[in-house]
Amino acid sequence: MNEMKKVERSIYSTEVDGATIMVARTPCSDLYDKLANIEFDLQSTKIRITPRGYLYRLPNQNNDCFIGLQSIPDNSNQYRLGTVFLRNFYTALDYD
Repeated sequence: MNEMKKVERSIYSTEVDGATIMVARTPCSDLYDKLANIEFDLQSTKIRITPRGYLYRLPNQNNDCFIGLQSIPDNSNQYRLGTVFLRNFYTALDYD
């Protein structure tokens, strides 16, 4: 997150409903080529998400871009992966 703030000075952290989120005061389209891909491992699978996959905007807020990654405040370096993450993948569930 600190690396993103170095690349884009308009990014700031704010608290919403007890959770810290990151917002850029610039349209998402201006950030697609500026911010880096995010890579992480889920067990033995390497996941790569481009900025188009983790940035989003809310209706009627064309000039703000939200960063769809949320850290979990502890010492484990963990992040919450929600719908912004899931929209990048097809999901299949096997109940057996």
